[in-house]
Amino acid sequence: MKSLIGYLKKILLNTSFFLLLFSLFPSSLFAQEPIFQINSYFSHLVRDSAIETTATVQLTANTTRVLSIYTTTIDAPNVKPTCYINKTEVIECKSYSRGELTDIQIDLKNRVIPANEFFEISFIYQTNINNSISYNFKSNILDSTLKEVIIKYPKEKGDYSWSSELISSKIQEGKNIVLTVKNPINTETTLYFSEGIQFKFSVNRVFTNSTEESQTFELILPMDSERQTIIWQSISPLPSWSSIDEDGNYIFNYIVKPKETINCNILGYIQDNNYSPKEFEDKAFLTKQVGYWEISEKVEIKRLLSFMKDKGLEINENATDINLLGDKEKSLFYRYIYQYVIYRLNFNSNTILGNIETKRLGASGITKDSNNATPIDFADYYIALLRYFSIPSRLVLGYISDISNKTTDGYYHYWVEYYDLKEKKWFISDPFLEKFTKKSLFGSSFPDHIEILKRGKNPMSPTLSFYSPSDFQVSLSEDLEVKKVINLNTTLSFENYNVTKNFVKTFIDISNTGTVAISNIALIKSNISNISKYLDSTTNINSFLILPKQNINLQLNIPIEKIYSSKIFLSGNANNASGLISEFYVEKDIPENTPFYINIITKILSLLLFVVFIIIGTLIIKSIKKKIWTK
Repeated sequence: MKSLIGYLKKILLNTSFFLLLFSLFPSSLFAQEPIFQINSYFSHLVRDSAIETTATVQLTANTTRVLSIYTTTIDAPNVKPTCYINKTEVIECKSYSRGELTDIQIDLKNRVIPANEFFEISFIYQTNINNSISYNFKSNILDSTLKEVIIKYPKEKGDYSWSSELISSKIQEGKNIVLTVKNPINTETTLYFSEGIQFKFSVNRVFTNSTEESQTFELILPMDSERQTIIWQSISPLPSWSSIDEDGNYIFNYIVKPKETINCNILGYIQDNNYSPKEFEDKAFLTKQVGYWEISEKVEIKRLLSFMKDKGLEINENATDINLLGDKEKSLFYRYIYQYVIYRLNFNSNTILGNIETKRLGASGITKDSNNATPIDFADYYIALLRYFSIPSRLVLGYISDISNKTTDGYYHYWVEYYDLKEKKWFISDPFLEKFTKKSLFGSSFPDHIEILKRGKNPMSPTLSFYSPSDFQVSLSEDLEVKKVINLNTTLSFENYNVTKNFVKTFIDISNTGTVAISNIALIKSNISNISKYLDSTTNINSFLILPKQNINLQLNIPIEKIYSSKIFLSGNANNASGLISEFYVEKDIPENTPFYINIITKILSLLLFVVFIIIGTLIIKSIKKKIWTK
């Protein structure tokens, strides 16, 4: 028994000794280098209803290898590829669907791969096209290094409006445009073809008044702007009145009688627009630092300037106006301030796209909790920085459609618009979305971003009028492009003359017969000098909104002494915020009971009296001269 115990002790001792020696060897002796270096190359060809993809893996090794079974995984669902060796030799391959991925297996039958020679395996397969506006080209073979992506599309599609990757080259090859991306940052490249983009939307809201008095309900609808045009297909019922605020928001007001209900059903189209007004309406509130858009700690500005300095742009720490910079420095400043927001803030891993009811901390508050920033926190902080340097900016609450295929459905979202003082136009900027999607978005045209309301004057209002998914629905329209028409009927009318007043009440009756809203009326020319200044003081010509099939009366109080003709004529322009314009001309005889003839007679008598004085003066001068010469 003792000998057995001693024997066991020796075994344990020897085993421990060998384990100790094993542990002393450097780990590098047992680490295996990859057998092959694997690079991947993708070529995508856009066809009518599908994208044909050729994915090529290129294997190289330092020593000669024998390859029996090759397996790989393509980042695409349910792929059934045709497989090739070195682009010419067809070889049988098996595919196994695994959710969003597809595993591929090829029996190479102990093929010899010479040292330092390229061995290529290509997979050709097709994926469906969801729409003709945005294309997502997935280019990912797991465990490989993506070297190049080539995208070919028919030249009839024209130029793309935005790419998520830097395009290295662009050429025409036969009937196709060929784009090349070298060493892509991401394994998915997105292209937008936004010209002619058209969404269809519907609004369904119910307003119920359970009180004993009439109530007014507000409904905020998507507005016309530099980047979108709203075409109203039907508005049932028309609002009691509609208006446009200082931020350009469209506000429908419905008066609901006691114990009654109104069902609002609105249909329309939203078309992509690219309009830049000739003159920038410089509103002081667009650069005002207030509430959520104010940074209380100077250290935040110092951090920003230090970040820019590290990138080669040095800004004086006392600078507060970007206008002091040159054009080149302005461009860099816009880019770097955007990059700094992405660098400075992070979102919580549990963030859900479309949740706009999250806690809002504001620019100063989020700096104390920068790892839990929501989309509106990103926007508030960004606006605060922009306004600190006198850059006009505003918050946008809108809707992101699913045309980008980033989500299965659209969602509400916050982003920022800033006015580029160099380019003289407004730009969309969405630092949160870039951080969330890990795609470069600066300078994107964002055709999937639909504006619903803007806040430039007040960080808190207006508020969204939609509360459930059925209230506001948007979908990509495959219909023929709906024509946007701005048109109106105008007439002049007069109120019966009142002898107790020294002016004539004149009404411009305007009826919108087009398909877009009229947001501004400008009176340009008339036989009444400075006609616009006689608009009734209760008429705010800059705030009313005339919807299709809606009428409005503009009242003019024209002084009797300013009328020198038997008729009044005037011309003007009807404008839409998306850049559409229509001219109009109206004239009408003045009612016979209006004593404008007194002005005419007075004018004639004044002229006659002036002529008489001239004649008398001339005769007197001649008489004096005659007397002097006869002396």
